[in-house]
Amino acid sequence: MMAGIKGKNTRPEILVRSALHKRGFRFKLHDKTLPGKPDLVLPKYKAIINIHGCFWHGHDCKFFKVPSTRTDFWLAKIYGNKSRDSLQREALLEQGWRVLTVWECALRGKKADTLQLTIDSISAWLISKSPTASIDAKDKISNTCRTLFSMKKGYLSEYFSGVAAKTLSAVEADPRKSNQHEFNGVSRLKSILGPNKRTFPARFVYLSDAEDEAPASAEGFLTWYDARAEHPTRSEHRLYFPTTPVSDKFRAGDLFVMGLRPDGSALCVIAESKSTAANQILWLFDIDRAGLDGFTVVEENETDEVKLEYPTRLILDELGIEPEPEPELEPLLDQILARFGPTFPSTRAFSSFAREISSLNAQDDADAVLMAWMEVEEAGFRALERYLISERLQSGFNREGGTVDVDGFISFSLGVQNRRKSRAGYALENHLEAVFTAYGIRYDRTAVTENKSKPDFIFPGVAEYRNAAFPDEKLTMLAAKTSAKDRWRQILGEADRIPTKHLITLEPGISENQTDEMKARRVALVLPRSIHGSYSVAQQPWLMDVESFVSMIASRQEGFSR
Repeated sequence: MMAGIKGKNTRPEILVRSALHKRGFRFKLHDKTLPGKPDLVLPKYKAIINIHGCFWHGHDCKFFKVPSTRTDFWLAKIYGNKSRDSLQREALLEQGWRVLTVWECALRGKKADTLQLTIDSISAWLISKSPTASIDAKDKISNTCRTLFSMKKGYLSEYFSGVAAKTLSAVEADPRKSNQHEFNGVSRLKSILGPNKRTFPARFVYLSDAEDEAPASAEGFLTWYDARAEHPTRSEHRLYFPTTPVSDKFRAGDLFVMGLRPDGSALCVIAESKSTAANQILWLFDIDRAGLDGFTVVEENETDEVKLEYPTRLILDELGIEPEPEPELEPLLDQILARFGPTFPSTRAFSSFAREISSLNAQDDADAVLMAWMEVEEAGFRALERYLISERLQSGFNREGGTVDVDGFISFSLGVQNRRKSRAGYALENHLEAVFTAYGIRYDRTAVTENKSKPDFIFPGVAEYRNAAFPDEKLTMLAAKTSAKDRWRQILGEADRIPTKHLITLEPGISENQTDEMKARRVALVLPRSIHGSYSVAQQPWLMDVESFVSMIASRQEGFSR
């Protein structure tokens, strides 16, 4: 069967070739002189375009499912393809080519303008100066909303010019074994720190999964120097760090990530070994889990490939990194002010507004559309929030007599943070409700079951739940939490008639220890498809996406009427 599968001249490839040719682009096909024999070569633009099948190249979308039979064989095959893709792309970039990956899912869809939107994106990339990019179904949806954002940036390169990561060794982590306070395996750091000595400010943050433990933070510095600077032929670079309350928490096996900020400082994140926090940091910076004994480096041109979507912005929030004000959002802010005036509208009204201006249909791709709605609402909310609180900040927090109202400032700051978290949770529920309505799913939201508990969603409804004659196997409950962590245990006491509790979250990379406990407690995890890649290969077959959950509910409600 595999012998009959085409490696070139596939239908998606022919669609792209034909559409680009009609727009006047000229190209070579499968140039054997270039690494990997790329699908399309456009010498005029010094550009390469590869069209990848989502299954064969392991893309995070609905067209890639880990096969339930011969799983090890298929995973080895697919991850082999991904490794070759990465090596070939790096080889092309080293030769000075720009590289674009177009995924099969960007060319499939029910709407007539699906291909047109994708070709628009390809054309825009070709005339840009971007060294590398990818286009998939999510980017196609982003194009639909792009007039609102006027090409909103949203890439990791806005926050970090270079990133390095490693696993801490016992010598680095334990002061009893070494007082040198220096990191090992630093040779690769020269590509982002250069050859010369430099000392630069750094903020150190320690993250763990302990529910009652806030992230530890400390200000400090890093010194990069050549210990053999006087030697005529040899060099031996080292990276020194001082003792801080954060370094006292270091343990062997912890993840260390250094991100260089555009202002010349560094953010150093240390995450507890095998924790959710470690998984999320690796996912944020798109770092491979393997090979971290020495430093793995992500250079500036590579951070420009990492697009920040809603879940990754949640991680930046956790690290205390506030998104920069974006002038491109002014047209969206103008629409918000015209609709609601200079005040925060209700979350339900704001969610409805986000869906209205997005012009998306949940039935096209429930996972991608849900995330697009969350993106639009979050962007609009941050723009409105910045507009409304700027006047309060400009007026200051001074009492009569000139003293500073510290308590007032702290209270104001906490109010901003709590409003963000609360609105995000309600927004997720609101958009899920719109998805269920689009699919004709029956449900009740926050209805009381036992002991005054209120599950976020009961299917088909609370009347059926309270009807002892209604079959238990036709009942479903769903809890919705933008971030799960240890909060998932709160749902165990909800809806006693339903033994399996479904939980949808936008939390990336929950640790295997946590998901193993979820399984043992009969909690089924639902995640938008784009987040599945933040989970390990062992975890992914157990995860549900939004479309799968909706299909399950629809099958349970077949033939049902109230």
